Amino acid sequence: RPSGDRRIAARGHQITLTAKPLSESVMTNAWQVLRARAGLTDVRIHDQRHTAGTYVSQTGANAFHVRDFLRHKTLAMTGRYVNRDVDPLRALADSIGDRISAGLDGRDLDDSLPPKGGSHDPKRGG
Repeated sequence: RPSGDRRIAARGHQITLTAKPLSESVMTNAWQVLRARAGLTDVRIHDQRHTAGTYVSQTGANAFHVRDFLRHKTLAMTGRYVNRDVDPLRALADSIGDRISAGLDGRDLDDSLPPKGGSHDPKRGG
């Protein structure tokens, strides 16, 4: 085998990784075999890219990190592929609301910020 090749075994099947890029036909054929063995009838290989981008986004990574992970040229392209989870937006809105409430109640605005590494309920004082 040429130098630089690495062989790995996966459940009794041998795969050779080379330093050269894989051709589209090799990728398509490999994906068809994997899909058939997994019993996936309607999953495209590109769906896996979308899933990976969504998972990266759900870790809390900012849009720039997601863009770079997916190697997109623009944030607009990233927005097409990454699902937007409502929970981070809700948490942000709640945090802003807590700060406004603290200001209206005459409390120090820093009291409305959660401590690092944990949640904070301003109504319970800690």
